[in-house]
Amino acid sequence: MKNKKVLSVLLAAAMAATLVAGCGSDDGKDNASGDSGKTGSGDVTLSIVGIKSEIYDQWEAMQEEYTDIAGLKGFEMQVTGDETIYSYMQKAYAAGNETVLAMFDPTNVYDFGEQYAVDLSGESWVKDTDWAISIGDKVASFPFCIEGRGIVYNKTAIEKVTGETFDPKSITSLADFTALCDKLVAGGMKSPAAIAQEDWSLGAHLFTLAYEQQDFTEEGTSAFIHEIVDGTKDFATNERYNSVMDTVDALRKYNIYANDPLSADYDMIASYMADGTIAFWFNGNWAWPNISEYVTDESAEFGIMPLVQDTSADDKANSMISGTATKQIIINNTASEAEQQAAKDFLTWLAEDDAGKSFLVEKANLVSPFNNNTLENSDPLSVSVKQHVADGTMYPTWNRAPGDHLTVVGGAMQKYLADGNRDALASSVVDYWTKNVDKID
Repeated sequence: MKNKKVLSVLLAAAMAATLVAGCGSDDGKDNASGDSGKTGSGDVTLSIVGIKSEIYDQWEAMQEEYTDIAGLKGFEMQVTGDETIYSYMQKAYAAGNETVLAMFDPTNVYDFGEQYAVDLSGESWVKDTDWAISIGDKVASFPFCIEGRGIVYNKTAIEKVTGETFDPKSITSLADFTALCDKLVAGGMKSPAAIAQEDWSLGAHLFTLAYEQQDFTEEGTSAFIHEIVDGTKDFATNERYNSVMDTVDALRKYNIYANDPLSADYDMIASYMADGTIAFWFNGNWAWPNISEYVTDESAEFGIMPLVQDTSADDKANSMISGTATKQIIINNTASEAEQQAAKDFLTWLAEDDAGKSFLVEKANLVSPFNNNTLENSDPLSVSVKQHVADGTMYPTWNRAPGDHLTVVGGAMQKYLADGNRDALASSVVDYWTKNVDKID
């Protein structure tokens, strides 16, 4: 989910026959892509915004390939640069220059989907997934990938420093976690952890655990937000808020950027994670493309474990990670009928065609949200997330926070990394929700 600083550009995909040469040959696949897949949409240009920056190159290559497969006039990609997709699309809708497709975080589907999303209820892929977002009776979005978040660990580095086998399931409390960190420090790993300073990481991924883990349901999370606003519950003294922040404080203590937490560099953290300078980083499987750039030991093992806390032994927080289909694609109903149909064809290709399935899992290294996609992931963080899904140890991420939650609450969390003032953080969060609680009704 990292949003690299990229200039806002419009890339028109050209025909690329060399990329698809031989696609129509008999390679043993049941649904091989090739000339037979052309839709005859020669006058249609598709456009999309919001592509995950981690898969930018893979998407661009696929775009060129699909343009030829579908017989499109072109396939254009816009990127938002430093701007959030929420603010970018607010301006696009207001100006009437929105793209045919938009890749959103789930919360943005709720922000814009009721008014702008084409109803996808009749599409054939709907039966193969449980991760599409419905608004009323309308299937508003196409689930693009499943992502999970927790503490990313470098198993190989831990074992090298401690001389002991590391089983993440053995870490079932904050006390276990800090004991291991102390052992790593004693073994020469000066700072075993890192915390990213980006507002999206702090506000949209880390802090929201304090809401979600009230009862581990989306309905319960929304109810809790109402309770802290109407005063039924006091957020500052809430047990879950404080147990999450106790673990955050442990990460702050062992943070490689402890002396200046807001100087943390995302790519440097990825390199530290890859080479074993650190062992732990709160993040998700989307971080693997960044980490993998620096991995030199191909046998090194990585995974994702829960953000463990000092709570009861049967607390789900100590055995489960949070996850969902974090990226969702909508088709804008302002597009022409021909554009809407071409967009539907493209989404069906991603979900049902062998080449589309391969793009998601084998090329983009994503965890597919479709039951009919049985391809195996190769990157270790996605493998870990997929195992959590299979084991039933991933609870649903709450997706109803407004689009500016990550910037406002993320900003409050940035301040907390520097000053550790928990009461001030709680006050900022309650103040935010007092102004925005009506947006989650």
